[in-house]
Order: sequence, then C-alpha cells, then structure tokens
Amino acid sequence: MSLLPTPSIGQIHLEGMMHRCGILCVLGYRFIGLPDLSRLRASFEQLIGQVDKFCWDIRLDHQGQVQWQYRGPRTPAVIEQEAEDLHLAFSQCCADLFTLHEQSQQCPMMLIIVRQPAQPGQPEACLLIQVMDHAYCDARSSEVLWGMVMDHYLASLHGDTVKQAQLLSLAKKLSTPGSDAIYRMGSKHALLPLPWHRHVRNVWQLVRHKQADGGGYAIPFERIRTQLPAYCQSRREPIMRWVDLRSCIAQCRQQHAALTPNSVVTALVAQAVRQVNLHHKKLPHAKADRISFRMLADILSPRQRKQYLGNYIAYVPLTLDASLPLAELALQVEARVSQCRQQRIDLSQFRFLETAIARRWVGKVDDPVSYAITSVSNHRLNKAPHTLPGTRFVEMLGAVNAQPRDEMGGLMNNKPVICTVLSPGQQLFLTFYPMIGPDDDNRRIADYVALLSRQDIG
Repeated sequence: MSLLPTPSIGQIHLEGMMHRCGILCVLGYRFIGLPDLSRLRASFEQLIGQVDKFCWDIRLDHQGQVQWQYRGPRTPAVIEQEAEDLHLAFSQCCADLFTLHEQSQQCPMMLIIVRQPAQPGQPEACLLIQVMDHAYCDARSSEVLWGMVMDHYLASLHGDTVKQAQLLSLAKKLSTPGSDAIYRMGSKHALLPLPWHRHVRNVWQLVRHKQADGGGYAIPFERIRTQLPAYCQSRREPIMRWVDLRSCIAQCRQQHAALTPNSVVTALVAQAVRQVNLHHKKLPHAKADRISFRMLADILSPRQRKQYLGNYIAYVPLTLDASLPLAELALQVEARVSQCRQQRIDLSQFRFLETAIARRWVGKVDDPVSYAITSVSNHRLNKAPHTLPGTRFVEMLGAVNAQPRDEMGGLMNNKPVICTVLSPGQQLFLTFYPMIGPDDDNRRIADYVALLSRQDIG
C-alpha cells in the first residue's frame, strides 16, 4: 500500500475523531416478501465498489492528523444469514459487529442479508442490514447510497443498462470536500456561504448557550480511563425499544397541526429524562426540569448530498424546560431547528467543532449536556413501501456499536447517545450507543419514553 494524493477526499477532523471512537453504524430495512437477493447483492457490490473513498484506509499519524492510505478497489462484503426472528438477528448482528467487520477485511460499507423462511400464516421476509464505518460517512450519506443501490437494482430488473451505467458513474464521482472547503471564515469560495459577522455571532451564541448536565449522566473521564479495557473485551447487545406513537403525535397535532414527528420524539425523550431526574436521581424540580442536550443536524442540502460523501453533521445544543406540556415542548424544538437552519447556526457549530478538534481542545473539559440525540429514517421507503417489487417495506432499525481505538476515542463516549428511527405508521424504534460503564440510565430513559407515549398529554 502507498500514500498517494487523493483529490476526492478532503480533511474533515471529525472523521479522524470518528476513527478514534471506532464507531460502526447499522441501518436495517425489514421487508415482507423477498427481492431478487442475488441481483440485489450484485447491485450492492457494483455500486458500492465504485465509491472512490472506500478504496482508501483511514489512518492517524503520530500527531493525530488524518492520513488516507490507498488500498485499491475491493469488492464490498456481503454476508447472507437465515433466522426465524429478525429482531433477534439484528441484535446479535450489532453485538458481533466488530467480528463481522474484521472478517470482511474492514470494508467501509458492507451488507448483511438475513432471510426469514415462511412460517404458518406468514410469508417469507428479510432484513437488509447496511453496516458503515462512521469515519467514512454519516447516516445521511448511507441513506443516499442505499437509494442508489435500490435504483441500480431496479434498473437491473428492467434491463436498463444506460441507467445502471449512470448510477455507477455518479457513485464514482462522489467526493468529500474538507471542512475548509465547506466553510472557512472570510473565504469567497466556500461551498456553504455564510457572512463572517454572522458566523462570529453564531459562535458567540453557541459559547454563551446556557447548558448543564443537571442529572449527572456523563461518566467521569477518570472512570472511562479505568473501565475502557473491560468495555473493549465485552460483547455489547443494543438496548432496543419499540413504541407506537400514533396517538401521541395525533394529540400533539390537535394543538399544533404542523408539528413534525421528529420534534415530538425529541420532546418526548426530554420529558423521559426529566422523569429519571425526578424519580431515580431525586433532583429538585429546579434541576430536574431543565434538560440540556445536543441534537445532530445535517448541514448539507439534499442536492449536495447526492454529490458529497462524508460526515457533514453538527451537534447543536438545546436547553428546554421539560416540565412543559409535550406539544409546547415539541414546538420549542421545532423553533430551535428552524433557527439553526435559517441563521446557519448548524454550519457554525460544524466549523467550531472542526477547529476544536484540530487545536486539541476536545477531551479536556466535559461537554455539560446530559445526552445527544440523533434521528435516522428512510423517507423514500416510508412513502413508497413497495419500491422493491415483490416486497413491502415495514420497518427500519438503526443502531451503533463502538470499539474505541484509544483513550481519546473512549472519552468522547461518556454520555448517553440516543438513536431514534421512525417507520411507517409512526412506529418508533429507540436504541442507544453502548456505554462505557453502567447503562441503567439508558434503560430508564427508554422505559419512560414508552410509558409517557401512552399517556393522555392533555
């Protein structure tokens, strides 16, 4: 292997940090019925095999700077399994993720096909599990790639060789502009324009944003250092909860018709954390009610997502009074999301984090929030569940496993990270990043989300 210049991959310091954290993300798509699995496998191998970034291995030099080492084209790994319980298969896959990743020669993206045989009264089904190395791209990029795989598969079914060639060409052209190319204060050539005075104002607002981990959810750095070796030797199955949100969302929309499901979910999680604060941590209302967390935001437009592959996410801070009624709380979440997009606070947060990682500010002082929350979905399949002929999409699952490569990677995983997935029919799947230490708080939060979702919100 040799070190070569690679114009398609720019420097994103967050990707180096993701590499140190050793994060693998899993997106599972459950279908009733089976597609042509051999044809789907071929489409995945052909299209993902064209992505230039996946021909490179990410490395860190002795100063912690990202280096991309050329490995050459490789056929993406596809693993086929059979299981009677697809949810159990998903959980076991997540627990065994790093073993499977090693067996696949650490492919940046791999596919696990789990087939469920027909059972009395039930047709055949399958779970298509997309596994990605978070150092290469975020979940939104993975969703875009999965859409391209489906399009290639459909073109293959219809014998449309022109469409197949176009898709392979698009995959080949995907690039990763560095954070300086995305935005740099004073640059006239940034891909995302933002006046320098607005960026300065945004950073000032971010620094002054009042936040606190009142419930003490963060694991102290010293405990991380002590428990990291044992954590790395453990087998970690994800905490998984399924919650029917139809009634909860309907009640919220009776009060504010335009509320999005994700805003309701984010507010519901904040209320669940408040319940843990009150009933398990025994905090006074003044501390229990005020919830600070970070919400992951996509800084790119849908059009840009079709061109750029990488980690283009911002960890935007929110602080809420979780004693408010759920609909009012969701309205505040929505207002904050709108503010971040309109004023480009999300972009300033992305740039600020890049600077912090580059200057080695991270890992020295704990971030004073109780948790982070991210949401993933596949809007295309939710809207068109029969996209793959002969099947019906019924559910999406999402999870993460992490194997930190060093102490810094472990320190970045010291508080709950909650992953929410909405499937057709407003069904919520809830899971968490594995914790280095006890996960009692995560389980309590999950239980309270389910409990609160069934209550009359008034």
